Amino acid sequence: MNRRPCSAAVFLSLLTLVACTVRIAPTGTTISAGPGTATLIPPTRFSFDLSGWEAIQAALAVELLPNEPVDDVLCEWEILGMGEQDVYVWAVCFGIPAADRPESYAPRASIPAVLFFAGDGAVVRVTIPAYGQSYAEGVQDLFPEDIQELIFNRAADIEGMAEHAVSRRNTPEPPRIILAATPQP
Repeated sequence: MNRRPCSAAVFLSLLTLVACTVRIAPTGTTISAGPGTATLIPPTRFSFDLSGWEAIQAALAVELLPNEPVDDVLCEWEILGMGEQDVYVWAVCFGIPAADRPESYAPRASIPAVLFFAGDGAVVRVTIPAYGQSYAEGVQDLFPEDIQELIFNRAADIEGMAEHAVSRRNTPEPPRIILAATPQP
């Protein structure tokens, strides 16, 4: 195993993101990454900045829960893979339930998404497959075959992301993916 140098803010891929705090394992190795697990993926030429996670959350909120105020939506995401200037994720977002309603009435969405980034690392757009009968076709149109397999097998920890998103209403902390990338004392 060898160590890979990392800047404080820029992560070339989930491999680099994990390597900032732990030794790099061979590609394809599954390691613990917070409450869930993450599979290391090979680095790409593309880079993006997770220190601006609020912008990623806002972009996901606008696309996944367009009828909710962006500031009321909490999103979690897991990286499934990366392309040239896009990141394939499974995203889970929760809005705030109506007054006097339990959390089970909160607006919510759980769906794979493609985050497209500009050269400077800013989120340009988020694209999701259509809901309903066109879902499978949309997944096939938007995602490479290896990512499609992860999506159709529900490889993401959807339940864990949902639990963490709801818990963030009471504790001001970032999404799990950011906590997993942050060195702990």
